Amino acid sequence: MNNKQKEFIGFGCVTAIVLLFGFIGITVWELREFLGIYNPPCLNYNSWEVEPLIVGQTTKLKIGSTDVASSGCIPGDSTQSEKQWVWSSDYEEVVKVSPDGIVTGIGPGKFAVFAKKGGETLSMSGIVYPPDWTLRILPEVATVRVGDRITFKIILSDSKGRLLPPVTYFRFSTPYYQQPIPGAPSKSPNPKPLLAQTQSAGTFQALRPGTVTITGGMGDRTSEAKLTIK
Repeated sequence: MNNKQKEFIGFGCVTAIVLLFGFIGITVWELREFLGIYNPPCLNYNSWEVEPLIVGQTTKLKIGSTDVASSGCIPGDSTQSEKQWVWSSDYEEVVKVSPDGIVTGIGPGKFAVFAKKGGETLSMSGIVYPPDWTLRILPEVATVRVGDRITFKIILSDSKGRLLPPVTYFRFSTPYYQQPIPGAPSKSPNPKPLLAQTQSAGTFQALRPGTVTITGGMGDRTSEAKLTIK
């Protein structure tokens, strides 16, 4: 076998490998789309850090990927992809967006921001709160019977008492076990829970008699309610 024949065979092998990997790549990509595994790009920020966004506060927008299971947007870790997008907002009285995707809260209100690249446009919405916003949980005091269900709501307002729109992330919590009675042994003699939390946020079912504290929170603000079960 001469050198030309060897070169021809070598070139043929390389070409076959490239075509094979290209075929496999396309097949896997199409299979991911068919199975719903492909996650299209989306726009978001680390909401647990700035939920809600406060006037004067900043956050970095991220190009993430859509979570097919929850339909949410998972922010990406790399900042390189953000440089390829053009950032803007139609709500300049509420937020300001820098060329590198930094959002700054300017005034209270709802906002939307956009990222454009070529013919593709991503968008997301959010809320800016004033620095002096407050949180209340209602009802603040309630009494129910064993077996009853009760729903607590979070009410948000500014310093003048005007209601603010809630953000998507808020939390409710309660001591899982009965609090020890003063003077009683350090280990509660009856550690069964007083309440069972249902699938609906803020809704609990009374399991047995007692008194329990319900804590509602959003961002860095919390409020408490007292619930008596008879």
